[in-house]
Amino acid sequence: MSFENNVFINCPFDEDYYSLLRPLLFTIVYLGYNPKIATERADNAIRQAESLACFSITLNLLFMIFKNITFFSVLIFLSLFFVVAQSQAKMNSEAENEVELSEQKLDSVYTAVKKQYEDNPEFIASLKKAQQAWITFRDAHLESVYPGKNKQTKYGSVYSSCVSNLLIQLNEQRTEQLRKWLEGTEEGDVCAGSIKLACQLE
Repeated sequence: MSFENNVFINCPFDEDYYSLLRPLLFTIVYLGYNPKIATERADNAIRQAESLACFSITLNLLFMIFKNITFFSVLIFLSLFFVVAQSQAKMNSEAENEVELSEQKLDSVYTAVKKQYEDNPEFIASLKKAQQAWITFRDAHLESVYPGKNKQTKYGSVYSSCVSNLLIQLNEQRTEQLRKWLEGTEEGDVCAGSIKLACQLE
């Protein structure tokens, strides 16, 4: 161990100082330093000087502890911050991918319904109008749940993940609504409206 890591303890070894000496030694070793202990002296004047030296080394050790604790606290905080940030970024990325998949499924079903009912132009015109109205409703609903500007600042880092989850939910609900036109209905369903019989679907 290098000389710079040595810590000189100028404390008497009698019982009055023993309770202070043990934690001093423990703290020095715990912080990675090498304790050096002076030889005991009996002279009263020297004992008084050693008392002051002992008090001084205690203050220095407290400073060392505080400095190390502060450094490691900051290090731990930064580590946790980056871990949380990376985890949140990963969650946001996964949520965005799921949103894209939900929109692809919705678009696929919507396109399939238009193709299946292309022989009914009146229905297709109403469907397009309804789909556009639904998109307007969806966007307005998202805005009502998370109103205001600077949403990331207002609602925190989880905003992207939360709004993505809500968007996925809305897309899935609309997909199930449209799927009814592809599944068809049974004969005798007087409320089927424009939905074809299942036996009529290709």
